[in-house]
Amino acid sequence: MSEMTVQKIQTNKKIYDFLEQTNYKIYVIYGGAGSGKSYTVTQFLIVDKLLKYKNKRLLVTRKYNPSLKQTAYSLMLEWLEKFNVAYEEKKSEQIIKLPNGSEILFRGMDDAEKIKSSEFNYIWMEEATE
Repeated sequence: MSEMTVQKIQTNKKIYDFLEQTNYKIYVIYGGAGSGKSYTVTQFLIVDKLLKYKNKRLLVTRKYNPSLKQTAYSLMLEWLEKFNVAYEEKKSEQIIKLPNGSEILFRGMDDAEKIKSSEFNYIWMEEATE
């Protein structure tokens, strides 16, 4: 896939700049409801990690799978569509595959056995305090 340019919209600039300009292994993003944390992290992961590099694997987790589907899963689909990124969705497996070989897996932590022995380049824990 050739280099893709997408415009970031509705991001929290402070959070996005922090993610983009630092090179930590673990980031903790916190703030009040509606502060743009999830919107910003979703866009950062799509633009700066999954589309920029080929064959990357992202795990997105939350304590319970139903909550994950209502939040991060639907948010990721929303932004892929807004960015006009082609993707293949395997709903039953909760996997999204991108044309450059990158993939996004969504798993609730209520069944951690499903992700044991798996390798990921990035992990996003939505609502980690749960």
